[in-house]
Amino acid sequence: MLALATVAATTARLYSFDDSFREDLDGFIDRCIALWETTGTHPPQLSVRYERSQQRNNERKFDLLIDLVERQLRGFPDSVLGRDRWRRNILTSVKQICTASLGLPEVYLNILFSGEYTKVTRDFVHQARQFDPAIELADLGQAMRNVWVTNYLQMLLDLKPSLNPAVFAYSMLYPYTDNYLDRPEISPHSKAAFNRRFGLRLGGAALLPLERHEKQVFQLIEIIENKYSRSAFPEVYQSLLAIHNGQVRSLEQQGASCPLDLSRILRISIEKGGASVLADGYLIDGKLTRAEADFFFGFGVLLQLQDDLQDLQQDRCSQRWTIFSRIAEETRLDAVTSRLCHFMGSVLERSGRFSDARYATLKELIGNNCLVLMLQSIAINSSHYSRDYLRYMESFSPLSFSYLRKLRPRLEKRHAGVLASFRRRSSPISVYDLLG
Repeated sequence: MLALATVAATTARLYSFDDSFREDLDGFIDRCIALWETTGTHPPQLSVRYERSQQRNNERKFDLLIDLVERQLRGFPDSVLGRDRWRRNILTSVKQICTASLGLPEVYLNILFSGEYTKVTRDFVHQARQFDPAIELADLGQAMRNVWVTNYLQMLLDLKPSLNPAVFAYSMLYPYTDNYLDRPEISPHSKAAFNRRFGLRLGGAALLPLERHEKQVFQLIEIIENKYSRSAFPEVYQSLLAIHNGQVRSLEQQGASCPLDLSRILRISIEKGGASVLADGYLIDGKLTRAEADFFFGFGVLLQLQDDLQDLQQDRCSQRWTIFSRIAEETRLDAVTSRLCHFMGSVLERSGRFSDARYATLKELIGNNCLVLMLQSIAINSSHYSRDYLRYMESFSPLSFSYLRKLRPRLEKRHAGVLASFRRRSSPISVYDLLG
């Protein structure tokens, strides 16, 4: 643990920011820390509550629709001519799952299943496989999630969802950098060497890659450079260095024991999460106003904390210390999870830049997605909550917690079966490829 902390401290000193960017970044971090620490821990009062009979009814509908979608997936046409109709039928079935079982309003679905969103997903999958034909499905999905986050930001900026080369490259960097640093079999020395050279390359140094992994990382940085010149768009590269520094400091969170106190863990999580989405924002069009940057930073913090709750069990097994894995060592997670829920509402509502009524539906959709993920995380990690808290939070879920706990393994098993049938037919190798 000491070695990792030393690596993080030494590597972080290699990189510096412009004074104005550093001032803004420190301000964003401090405001998020203050907001988190002043947010209440009382159970949240959410809008829609479900009786157990309603949940059972939703679960029956969900089961029927899952069966339907699986049959449709297995019926993927060999003929190219029939695939457009097949895709429309699949899309209709997925929408039915969202409305009949999850109660999502149609206005949300019009955003999630718009032609622009589908095109972005399809284009990203094609480009990712061209860049790295061997990319694993889990890594592809992780990178794709960042693209979808960027699409939300584009709509907040009154732009249509699209995929520019810089967003593609930054999203692809996640599997090659963040996941690399999380791998326990990689030595601290190797991580330090990679971090140093990666940071220098982000800073504009002309380096030749030493091996295949580094070559891929440097190629992605070059794609960003071809989109945004360093002289005209310095904030793009300042934001990339900010997320890199956040990743480096997050090495302090790894180890068999955790000498860090909760305040240090919180600051690391806030810096890394906020900088991640801040970079997304700059990569959209090269520039942001300070108010836009502040909101995007807070949104990134929210997503990071959501991920930390979702990954609780994995983090504990791999000895990665977040706010949630650390608190779970000592007490129940009732209070800190309630705080996360209130924090979510504060982040989404506090920005004057996006207070206009035209942003209301999109912010509601973001909040709904975050709430769904939070409820799933509570269900999966139920052993870390009191019985009363579980009963209370479950009443806000359209599906029971027992159903949610079993859902992911069921879907993964069915997905594996569908993929096996595709391979036997020499058909597409992932559901992403079915997009066209």
